[in-house]
Amino acid sequence: MMALEEFNECEQRFTFLTRERDDLLQSIADTQQAIVELDQATKEKFELAFHSINKNFSEAFHTIFGGGMAEMRLTEPDSSGDAGNRHRRLAAGQAPAKCSLALRAARKP
Repeated sequence: MMALEEFNECEQRFTFLTRERDDLLQSIADTQQAIVELDQATKEKFELAFHSINKNFSEAFHTIFGGGMAEMRLTEPDSSGDAGNRHRRLAAGQAPAKCSLALRAARKP
C-alpha cells in the first residue's frame, strides 16, 4: 500500500511541476512577444520624433543663419538603439561641415 501512496504523491507532484513548467514556458513566450511589440513601437516613435526634430532643426538653422541648410542623419539606421547621429550643415556661402554625436542605448543582455 505504501508503494501505491508514494506513486500517487509522485504523480501529483509530476502533474504540478508539469503545469508550472508549461506556465513558465508560456510566460517566456509572452515576454518575448511583448519585447518584439515594444521594440517595434519604440522604433516607430523614434522615427517619428527624429523626422520631426530633423525638420525643426533644418528650419531653425535656416532661420538663425539666414539661409543654408542643415540635416541630421543616423549613422547606423538599422542597428537596434546604437545609431549615432550625424549633423550636416551648410551655411550660406560656406562649405559643408559635419558633427557626429553617438547616441547609445542600454545594452540588452
